[in-house]
Amino acid sequence: MVELMLNLSFCREHLSVVDTLICSKHCARKIAGLPVKVISGFSKGFGYSPEDKFTPMKKTDHAWNAVRIDGHWRFVECTWGAGFLDKNNSFQKKLEPFYFFTEPKHFINAHFPWNPEEEGFSNSWQLLENPISLETYHKALKLEHSAMMWNVFPLTHKEGIVQAHEEIVIEIEDKNEFLCGTTSKIYDMKTGLSCNEFIFLRQEKSGLFSISIRPPSNGKYELIIYGKVDRTENTYQSLMTYLIRFSDVSKKFSPYPENNGQMWGMDLEAFDNGFLKKDNNRVPVKIISEDGFVDMTFATTQNVPTLAKIIPATKKLPWSKEKYSLVTTTHTSLNIKACFPNMDLYKLELMCKRVDGDDDLYHDMACFLIECTKPADPCPGYPKAYPRAQTYGSKLIEPLSAQLPANTTVTCRFQSPLVVKAMVAKISMTQNKDEWSGTVTTPSCGAAFYISGNIDGGNSYSRLYEFEII
Repeated sequence: MVELMLNLSFCREHLSVVDTLICSKHCARKIAGLPVKVISGFSKGFGYSPEDKFTPMKKTDHAWNAVRIDGHWRFVECTWGAGFLDKNNSFQKKLEPFYFFTEPKHFINAHFPWNPEEEGFSNSWQLLENPISLETYHKALKLEHSAMMWNVFPLTHKEGIVQAHEEIVIEIEDKNEFLCGTTSKIYDMKTGLSCNEFIFLRQEKSGLFSISIRPPSNGKYELIIYGKVDRTENTYQSLMTYLIRFSDVSKKFSPYPENNGQMWGMDLEAFDNGFLKKDNNRVPVKIISEDGFVDMTFATTQNVPTLAKIIPATKKLPWSKEKYSLVTTTHTSLNIKACFPNMDLYKLELMCKRVDGDDDLYHDMACFLIECTKPADPCPGYPKAYPRAQTYGSKLIEPLSAQLPANTTVTCRFQSPLVVKAMVAKISMTQNKDEWSGTVTTPSCGAAFYISGNIDGGNSYSRLYEFEII
């Protein structure tokens, strides 16, 4: 069979479509002595648009073969199996085994046999127990061969054209859980401009992906969904493409925070990097904050050095993005506290050091969508936490405000299982088990104010937390 596939591909590389079919029929008979049928019909090939309607009056645009093997007819698509046309309409050689002996349930997605002069031709050469109509074929969403190979199918919105007046949610099932990554892109078909800020892609349970699409405005949009099954690969394969028509949109929808069509939630790499693969580490991807604060804890297998920041969808932040979050890490958990100064949608982004990495860089590991329905009041942000605070497993108890009033008495407390000496504003703190406390008077406006710790009993201290004096 390998020899047959290679010879059929050779035909496509050197001949026209019609000659290819004759050649492929000859090759199959010559090599294996197999009965071969040339089938004409409609196809969803290069340049296909779901707006191009297939009708009985339309001229067929393609042809393929069926080969009889062991008493059963099997499809052979030597044209598509030998390569593909790129964006420049140039043929690129690439053997694609999927198109040789393709299962009828997959083949019908992009091939509809049609011969009006032969009664029963269409039903017979679909090779399906329950053949479909030309109208059904026309409306059906075209799936790329990667989607069918990996058993990835839409649970909702199974037609290629979607009519909508408001936000929609498309659900995609990854039946075999092959996908290790998905991404999506959406374009305004009139301007060609990207509108990725209006899509929200996430996986909230195994084997199910959801994509929320908000209408940027009335118009036609192309939504392309991609996936990959190899984590070492940077390239994603196209899975399916929708044409979405938004009309009579009754309100203006705010965009989502910038994420460039990427997946929200936990990246799979996070689970190789100390995060426990538990349900509460994956969901919820979207969190509603009714008071302007969120407090999230993740189970971990080790101390995971982490940075966090918030990114608003529409409003500007008065301070840096990192100032609105506080990260606490231990060998068993990672806690994120965040506050939000305005009603808006926010991306809460986590970046972590790789456990086995040989660099000192932080890499994207997770992002969550926060819908703040009431801003924090006040929202002073959090103190700056130095890397040693995470290394020492420190947890700041109070004060949690980034800003402290000048010349005011303040009590500072934090916990650490490793610190043996601690100071606040160069004054020694008192220890009670693993908790440290100290009451001091803050300095004048603009002066430095730190909490520091020591883990070896020596005279040097490392900064743990820094506050602004106002």
